[in-house]
Amino acid sequence: MTAEEDKKLSQDAPLALSYGGMLRWILPSMLSLAIFGALPTFLVTSWAGVWAELGAGVVVISVMLGNGVLVVAAARKSARDASVVFSASSWIRMFVCPGLTALAWLIFDLAVMPLGVWMLIFYLSGLAIECAWIVRALRKHVRQFDAAGKTDDAEGGR
Repeated sequence: MTAEEDKKLSQDAPLALSYGGMLRWILPSMLSLAIFGALPTFLVTSWAGVWAELGAGVVVISVMLGNGVLVVAAARKSARDASVVFSASSWIRMFVCPGLTALAWLIFDLAVMPLGVWMLIFYLSGLAIECAWIVRALRKHVRQFDAAGKTDDAEGGR
């Protein structure tokens, strides 16, 4: 096996993640969530709640897409870097989403209760979807790694 083939199969090889792939995971599910949630929100809180839902959705989806740019950029370097960036940015995002949602509340005078509820719903759903997106890519990467009989352990086992 050549050094180049060995690098492709190691954990330092780039992870096959694309921004388009992330968009195909995030946007349809988040838009479906927003569409199916609009009627109950309207029935409970009228148009003020629907506007708050829209505001929370825009904030959270924007933060998720920005996070995706960072993860995809790190994935071009290595699978390990993508994992670290995803983990670190997930912690940071826990503060960014509420902060930007509060800013949207201040700027647009949105209804507080539906804004907070929808921020939480969008955030948790988006986090689960992003986790599934990156875990799928990591599993494919590990399968490639294992198919060649390579292991990360110095002893050759798992």
